[in-house]
Amino acid sequence: MRKYLVDAHEDGIFERVLVAGGTATISNAVTSDLSTLGLSPVRIGGRDRFDTAVRLGEYALGSGTPGEGACLDNDEIGLAVGYEFADGLSAGPFMALVRGPMLLLPTDPPIPSVVRRFLSGPELDREMLTLIAIGWTAALSDEILDDARDEAARAQ
Repeated sequence: MRKYLVDAHEDGIFERVLVAGGTATISNAVTSDLSTLGLSPVRIGGRDRFDTAVRLGEYALGSGTPGEGACLDNDEIGLAVGYEFADGLSAGPFMALVRGPMLLLPTDPPIPSVVRRFLSGPELDREMLTLIAIGWTAALSDEILDDARDEAARAQ
């Protein structure tokens, strides 16, 4: 276990740890190490990166499982390309500032069904919803953004 994590926990800097990804991404050895600190890590992973991003968003909006969430708002959603990490990673602090979850999309249609379900689901504030595209058209095509906008306008 990295010393800075142990020190941060002992100093009370954090109380909860979310492990973002399945065991192929982050091994159970990591969650075991966190448990030895007296933490109860919550693993949020999906079938793929798109599903994992949706599950993290659901958790942070308070509508997902497991555990508690409700630390983000439901009126601003970030959209970043899912096959490259730079856009989503660099926009993470901005999305935290505006208190919105980040979803991942392919560069071109179709939108993965799990993302489509989230965008059209009841969790979002349709009156105030803003989709924030991260990157340029080489990352997310106009067509995929149009599809995302259309899907978000279609409430369940």
